[in-house]
Amino acid sequence: MRRTGLGVCVGLAVMLGMMIFVQDAMALDYPKKPITLVVPYSAGGRTDLVGRLMAQVLQKHLKQPVVVVDKPGAGTVLGTMEVIKAAPDGYTLGLFSNGLIASHYVLPDTPVLWKQLETVANINFDPTCMAVSTKTGLENLKQFIAFAKKNPKKLAVGINQGTATSLYTFAFMKLAGIEVVYVPFKGGGEGKIAIAGGHVDAHFDAPYIYKPLVDGQKARFMGMTSETRDKFFPEIPTLKEQGLDITWGSWNGIFAPKGTSIEIIQLLEKAVENAVKDKELAEMYMKNQISVAFKNRQEYIRFLENEEKVYREQAIETGLYKPKK
Repeated sequence: MRRTGLGVCVGLAVMLGMMIFVQDAMALDYPKKPITLVVPYSAGGRTDLVGRLMAQVLQKHLKQPVVVVDKPGAGTVLGTMEVIKAAPDGYTLGLFSNGLIASHYVLPDTPVLWKQLETVANINFDPTCMAVSTKTGLENLKQFIAFAKKNPKKLAVGINQGTATSLYTFAFMKLAGIEVVYVPFKGGGEGKIAIAGGHVDAHFDAPYIYKPLVDGQKARFMGMTSETRDKFFPEIPTLKEQGLDITWGSWNGIFAPKGTSIEIIQLLEKAVENAVKDKELAEMYMKNQISVAFKNRQEYIRFLENEEKVYREQAIETGLYKPKK
């Protein structure tokens, strides 16, 4: 009986939240037409998948279509600039990841800062994984590092240009004491194809990107960048437990053009929260091994401020960024 009572209370709370959301939307008269969600990466990658699944459910809560548009290029700058320059009316949004901050420290003279946008909410956080092509013949991380030390610049490593993962890939190689050749990609989709074909030897991205390749014996997991083993991939050892003390992960959040009214931002924030709590999205994310990590607007702003400090310090340490005096 207690469980039934609790279920009724939770159901009423969700219904009340949706009623308040609908009332707010009617008062604003927004949205009245389809919304574009810009993803600054190529199709088939992690952020693209997170965005497309979110759009399917978010449009249910906004009562308007949410159309995902991939805009890769210049290390996420092209897609980000499209949102920055868009009208602040709530009809052009961006789904951005760590690259929104990292690009400023990885790419010279990047004209993008996250504070040029309005923060809406964070929707997920996933650990990153290192994978190698089975064509390398390398079975584990120890073999990878030993081979690279014996054969400097022989291994080709893909990087998603202008992203935090590229920043940490450089840091990983420095920590391991190895030299490799870097091959830039516009997103994880390109990296996945390159690993499958053996065009690069290694690449870092979310583990679910590589899972079909691992299942098809075209790629092999080397290690997870999380502090502890991932709940979806407990069989993959962390880099830390293999002797390399380095950790990081990838997040995705929704942003709007600067100057978008606080009323629209708050309505979008609530819609995203409702979508994240929606059973349909939870099931799709679970099926694709995507972890949900909702942060409201204020929580997300505090998180981003800390992320910027970490990336700046990492970029300075690896020599990629030199502060202007």
